[in-house]
Amino acid sequence: LQLRQALRYFESRSDYDYITLNTSRVSGPNLSQLSRSYNSREDIATGWTSDNSLQLDLDAGRWQHTVLAGLDYYRKTYDSHRFSGNAPALDLANPVYGNLPEVNRSIDRGSDLHARQLGLYLQEQAKFNERWVALLGLRQDWADSTTRTYRDGARSTTHDSKLTGRIGLVYLADNGLAPYISYSQSFLPAAGSGSDGKAFSPTEGEQYEIGLRYQPAGRELLISAAVYQLTQSNVTSAIPGSDFDEQTGKERSTGFEIEAKAQLTDNLGFNAGYAYTDAHVIADNDALLEGSRIEGTPYHNASLWLDYRLAALGLRDVTVGGGARYNGTTHTLPSISDRKIAAYTLFDAQVSYALDEHWQLSARAQNLTNQRYMYCANSCRYGDERSLVGSVSYTW
Repeated sequence: LQLRQALRYFESRSDYDYITLNTSRVSGPNLSQLSRSYNSREDIATGWTSDNSLQLDLDAGRWQHTVLAGLDYYRKTYDSHRFSGNAPALDLANPVYGNLPEVNRSIDRGSDLHARQLGLYLQEQAKFNERWVALLGLRQDWADSTTRTYRDGARSTTHDSKLTGRIGLVYLADNGLAPYISYSQSFLPAAGSGSDGKAFSPTEGEQYEIGLRYQPAGRELLISAAVYQLTQSNVTSAIPGSDFDEQTGKERSTGFEIEAKAQLTDNLGFNAGYAYTDAHVIADNDALLEGSRIEGTPYHNASLWLDYRLAALGLRDVTVGGGARYNGTTHTLPSISDRKIAAYTLFDAQVSYALDEHWQLSARAQNLTNQRYMYCANSCRYGDERSLVGSVSYTW
């Protein structure tokens, strides 16, 4: 019998000002005056997560059972202050930047959200004759939230509950092949609230997946491939020309993924992956969006990573790594402007040093070449510039 307990706390703060384009409002004799809005936001989010579980392993001859039962609890707050006003129109024929107005902070369009979620789960994994593995799981969630708008003090509450399940079957062959099939359901309370101050409904989904894993005995090699279909409802998306989100209808993603991990030598590791994703909106409040691709989701993604331990140089505790990430072409929303966003490739690197069997120091550089690329989700913005992040980790 094994008892596990995990506790996590997070806190994030953000304070930012930005301009949005009122794409439906173009004026002037040559239709060159683009209407704009100025927005200012101050957000604070906190959360506690606790997960407690018991695992029981049973051996009954040709059958082996692993039973897992647990309870998790999540409590979060999301305090958002939002202010907006009109910004000077931008003349597309002769743009003049700057001269941003003062935001009227007497009207706060934000809200304060307090939410909690309790979940009970039970899972049974049964292995028969060292060949067949079946998985069956059930989970019951209860989620409550209270939202108060700052503009008028109005309060709204939500009470949601959902029973979800998952089921899967795997066959373990002698040659290292393991074909599998699975079905799962999901229930996720959505953070934030709409422009009316009401908390969002939970996002619900279901996924079908068929795959194959290959892991030969005696070799540090794992190759996995899968095809899947994921359908989600109550998905949030940005409202054009606003700093608020709304919940639309339903989205569906059908795709294929393949990944390979290998230890090529004692010191050289390899990791590569490719994903094809066909993601579309199948129901939406805006009929124009139905059938369109999900914004910001490319058909093609790929990644490659190599890491090498410098044992040949007498530095067995030092590991260097490098790789690339490819993000394919995407499209903006057709209701705003059906534009193609160019694909891009980013290069990353990392170096780590193991002080002993517990402590490790690491430094990771992302977007080494400082590639300028664009990402669009309702509004378009440039991606992250070159960055360097250091970390210290301890392993028990």
